[in-house]
Amino acid sequence: MLMVHYYIQKMKAGFTNYFLLFLVPLNFLHCSSQPSQDKIEDHTVIEYSGDIKLIQSTQGSNKTIFVLTGFGQSPDSIINKHQLFKSLLRENHDLAFVSITNKNQTLYVKQDEIKSLAEQITAFIANSKESKKTYTLLGFSIGGSACLKLLSDSVFCNKTNISKCVVIDPPLDIERLYSSLLRQHKETKNDISKNESGFLLNFFKENYNITETTKPPVLWSNSIFALNDTLYKNHKRIKHKNILLFTNNDSAWQRVNRGRLPIDMNITDCISFYESIRMQNNAKLIVMKNNNALSNPHSWDNVDESILINWLQ
Repeated sequence: MLMVHYYIQKMKAGFTNYFLLFLVPLNFLHCSSQPSQDKIEDHTVIEYSGDIKLIQSTQGSNKTIFVLTGFGQSPDSIINKHQLFKSLLRENHDLAFVSITNKNQTLYVKQDEIKSLAEQITAFIANSKESKKTYTLLGFSIGGSACLKLLSDSVFCNKTNISKCVVIDPPLDIERLYSSLLRQHKETKNDISKNESGFLLNFFKENYNITETTKPPVLWSNSIFALNDTLYKNHKRIKHKNILLFTNNDSAWQRVNRGRLPIDMNITDCISFYESIRMQNNAKLIVMKNNNALSNPHSWDNVDESILINWLQ
């Protein structure tokens, strides 16, 4: 992948929306009420009540990253698949995977879901015996959106002292996401895209009571950033944070492999969000170019590792 610094004035006017790729649900290991331990590639794994799975880099590490995965992903399904996690462990970052459901199937639309995340992370930090530890948020896709929602909660930020956050290709605007899914389900001729959009539209209906008749303000209120939002503007509550944002502009892959249009991609909303928060935060936006035609660009691999690791120093 090639890293590209992207500035909004170079953005083509045709991009007006974004996408969320559905990830096939995988069983999430529900943690028992008592900690248990095993080994993963020479690293100690500790499972806590509250659905936190900690993978220790070294016994003496003073750096912990709270990882919020994409929809349906479990730590076991991604930890050995993506080089990023191995690199972070080598750099002595402990990885604490956080989930609020046993299969990690959530779109983090309800405030109660964000509250549950905040309570788990806050309790984990409060119970830590290491007073000099530093903590960071790292989220992919919908997990990245949840990270930013946590950063907008001043009480959570004050309790945890988390100031660094890395997010990878997150869907930010629920209104745009829903409209994109609806259009794909009605118009696409690609079976994968049609099935994914249909699944997620049903998930919105069954879990959040969001349908075609839902009024835009309901969607705005549950978005960290919404392009048409004139009421809530939740992103304005994010202040004085260090935010590294990765996204991609690989519309060709989406068109060929999913039948999606540029309006179904995350990139424009990521750029608009960045422009809206950069004056009050130390924010950096990186647009990645996917050079592997066989690789889905919406991925944990959609990062420049050297930039990410330096950001965490």
